[in-house]
Amino acid sequence: MVLGISDYFPHPMLFCYLNKFWKPISDMSTKYVDICVFKRRFYLVDNTGRTVTIESDSSVQLVDNPFIPGDRKLLVESEGALLLVNIYENLMTFNVFRLDEKNKKWVKLMSLRNRVLFFVNGCSFSASASDLCVAKGNCVIFIDDAYNICTYFYNYCLDRSQPLSVSEYFEYLSLFSAPEWIGKS
Repeated sequence: MVLGISDYFPHPMLFCYLNKFWKPISDMSTKYVDICVFKRRFYLVDNTGRTVTIESDSSVQLVDNPFIPGDRKLLVESEGALLLVNIYENLMTFNVFRLDEKNKKWVKLMSLRNRVLFFVNGCSFSASASDLCVAKGNCVIFIDDAYNICTYFYNYCLDRSQPLSVSEYFEYLSLFSAPEWIGKS
């Protein structure tokens, strides 16, 4: 199965290989802005934070219906947990929430510990700072070519919760550089 959302269709579309056609999930009352596969289920979130799952029979199950202000919502799986990143675009600040699966609600996180969350041109993933060979985790890297390749880092330490430029953490810049062998002639 494949699930897709588009600016051109009012509802998510589900593709089942056996049927070989796209089926609109029309019993959804809002436009969803991000999808994440978590524990073999499709999770969708809208701009208010309302989160649903779509089951294999195309039924829709409400996960949480909070009102979380902000301009943009993004989902990512990190260390076996589903995270919701809320972006205030004018301030370039971020809030991160973890889904409490048992109580079906989003819980605000104050720290990502050693994790680095990446949101790059419609893709998202999580990695540990040590796996990336960078000194510090606890940040969100957001790159979107809709904003002329603006890169923002947000540090979740309580003493510094603001966007940081790439030059302040130069080691992260090497994550996006071409390998040395490309520059050699």
